[in-house]
Amino acid sequence: MGGSLDVKKMVWSSLLVALGILLPILFRSIGAGSTFLPMHLPILLAGFILPLPFAIAVAAITPLLSSIFSGMPPYPFLLYMIPELVTYALVISLMYNKNIKAPFIKRIYLPLGIAMIIGRLTASLFQAILLANSIDIIVFFSSTIITCVPGIILQLIVIPIILYSFIKAGFIEGSIA
Repeated sequence: MGGSLDVKKMVWSSLLVALGILLPILFRSIGAGSTFLPMHLPILLAGFILPLPFAIAVAAITPLLSSIFSGMPPYPFLLYMIPELVTYALVISLMYNKNIKAPFIKRIYLPLGIAMIIGRLTASLFQAILLANSIDIIVFFSSTIITCVPGIILQLIVIPIILYSFIKAGFIEGSIA
């Protein structure tokens, strides 16, 4: 029984990694680029759908494989994108699983919003460390918020819709009450 559950987790993980590689390619092909944060969508979903170790693995592996296969994200960005994405998966997974009795909207938006903030701070911190403090962490943090508003809005709209649909269809466990 445990083995079949692991297979299901591995299948979800593989699907989310593949989406994390393919979505950015698709977005770039139509000129939407990184402003919409397409790689973040499957990583955020991993935090909600998968247990913590699987979600973290998806978050760490996806940008690395994407960089190898497509050159995006390029090397210097990869070094702070991995901790950012791992932070998203970690925060969402921990908060979502602890907040089971809350209404669906609160159960989704609270972890999503907090993960977005902590993830951006993590990226800002790693950027500052990697650039030997040659960048103001507050400037970087605010610029990543401002330039990525379309992606943030997309995440806030799409993630709850996908989760609701997956729960309703029985693809994942959860309550939509």
